[in-house]
Amino acid sequence: MTKVGKPDMYKYTFFTWLIANLIHPVVAMIYFGELSDFFDSGFVPIYFFIFIYSLFISSVSLLISFLFLSILLKLKITDWGKFLCWFIITPLIIVVNLVVFVVMADGNGRWTFGDAEIGIPAMITVVAVIFARYNYFIRMCHESRVVKADEEC
Repeated sequence: MTKVGKPDMYKYTFFTWLIANLIHPVVAMIYFGELSDFFDSGFVPIYFFIFIYSLFISSVSLLISFLFLSILLKLKITDWGKFLCWFIITPLIIVVNLVVFVVMADGNGRWTFGDAEIGIPAMITVVAVIFARYNYFIRMCHESRVVKADEEC
């Protein structure tokens, strides 16, 4: 049996973040009504603009996710409970990320619905990706327990 644990947790988090960022531009364009013609000549530049912007902005979420998932894996609750917590925590991490970004970018700390609404496509995307990667999450939890048990012996 190969040793697993933290590296798998980091891979899971990183790839979930990357997949969400790849899908996010399409979800954002659908949400804001900009995807009128999928094969429009303007699709590719808009997609890459949103993708690069999303990668930059969501890097804070990636770091926060590493922290929360490492804590979550140490909790003594069922794998389903961990998944449910992760499913709830990730959209909240996006809200925290947006608040940090707005405060840094605006400087006066005002928060409007428009600021919050820009995060809705990201939340939809991350929830869908986490749901789609459910089996990998459960396998990671199981392997984490096996490694912990091996280390205790």
